[in-house]
Amino acid sequence: VDNTTDLNKPISTATQTALDAKASNTDLALKAPLASPTFTGTVSGITKTMVGLGNVDNTTDLSKPISTATQTALDAKAPLASPTFTGTVTSPIYASTPNPISPSGSTITWDPAKGLNASVTLTGNSTLAFSSAPVSGTYGTLVVTQPAGGGATLTLPSGTHRVLGSTSTTTVGLSTAGNAVDIVSFYYNGSTYYWNVGQGYGTAAPAAAATNLATGVTGTLSIANGGTNATTKAAAFDALSPMTASGDIIYGGTSGTGTRLGKGSDGQVLTLASGLPTWAAPTATAMRAAAGSTYNDAVGFSFIGGDWARNTGMFNDFPDEGTTNPARISTLKFRIASSAGAPSIFEIAPSKVSVLPTTASTSTTTGALVVNGGVGVAGSVTAKKYTITAPTVAAAATTTLNLSDGNLFQVTLGTNISTLSFTNPTPGTYIIEFTQDGTGSKTVTFPTTNWKWSGGTIPTITTGASKTDIVTIIYDGTTYYAAILQNF
Repeated sequence: VDNTTDLNKPISTATQTALDAKASNTDLALKAPLASPTFTGTVSGITKTMVGLGNVDNTTDLSKPISTATQTALDAKAPLASPTFTGTVTSPIYASTPNPISPSGSTITWDPAKGLNASVTLTGNSTLAFSSAPVSGTYGTLVVTQPAGGGATLTLPSGTHRVLGSTSTTTVGLSTAGNAVDIVSFYYNGSTYYWNVGQGYGTAAPAAAATNLATGVTGTLSIANGGTNATTKAAAFDALSPMTASGDIIYGGTSGTGTRLGKGSDGQVLTLASGLPTWAAPTATAMRAAAGSTYNDAVGFSFIGGDWARNTGMFNDFPDEGTTNPARISTLKFRIASSAGAPSIFEIAPSKVSVLPTTASTSTTTGALVVNGGVGVAGSVTAKKYTITAPTVAAAATTTLNLSDGNLFQVTLGTNISTLSFTNPTPGTYIIEFTQDGTGSKTVTFPTTNWKWSGGTIPTITTGASKTDIVTIIYDGTTYYAAILQNF
């Protein structure tokens, strides 16, 4: 043992031998420290397992494969292109902002690639065009706003179109009010566009368009749906009629419902029973005078001759007493009235034949038949002669002839007629006799509207004192055709 402190002890031979086998300080300077070593050059001999990274692959991030967990998660997701869903599908509310389209002149170009939810404000009548056809199965919506003046139309793109509620294949109906907003939507199945227009927002629904039954409906409509299930008038009437046999008639039953009344027997008459029509035998008093009735009763008869009248007691007008009591002579008479003592509705007597409200009376002195109120004759009238009563008219500056007063007028010209007019004209022939007064020189200005004169010239009235001109007029309902005979 050397008496040397530990700090001053030399390196032993064995230690030196061991150290000689070690790297020198120079060599140690080339070694990396254990704590935070920094290597240069290529490091080899170290494996990922040695450093605890046995599961790590030496792959860049861009080249890394999809992990098993990521692939499992992706397998549970739907692809963007043509996804197929299972179970119940839920999604948030669709709130895409419409893609605004600006018209180019009268053309509106819609690019489906920029969205199928679009909007446009029309500047006038416009035509819609797709820059490329939408894919089959596409739904699209176009919000259309009218210009301030309104009234713009929209023509559909080229292609095959069907419009809801319209036969048009080229246009859709838009609101016409200024700044009105319509929502035009479509579905495209690859060959045909199906369009629908929502319009009138905030206003009452328009009245349904009337359907022309002659041109807008084909086939038949069943009775249950309000039709007749028939194609002809006769078949339609028979389908709805309650009649079942020849001779049946229809009357209003309960609440006016059409009700069948079967035909009656020969000789029966139609009458009422409890307010409803029915067939019955005629009553003994129908259209007869009751026993003991007088001529002034509702149904009355009176005539001369025959014991039948006296013996039956039908009349008490004493018809057979003409020889013993002339004051009670009764010739043949017949009347029908609404009640005893009432004016006759129909009456035949020696002095008259009357049907209310017109009475024709015979004159006891001349035998003339006088009819007050006019007589209408559908056939021809043959007469030996007829007499016309001519109203006389004193001329005035404005002279008006009422043509309902007659067909012949006598006008005395005591003054000039500057305006001649007619009232109540009906088609027919009229004669006007113009006569100058004792001094003459009076004039007549004839109408010109709807008047035509024989020869084409408006005549001048003869001006000599007491001279007469006769104007004959034929009126056809529109035009007065006139001719004149002068200087009588």
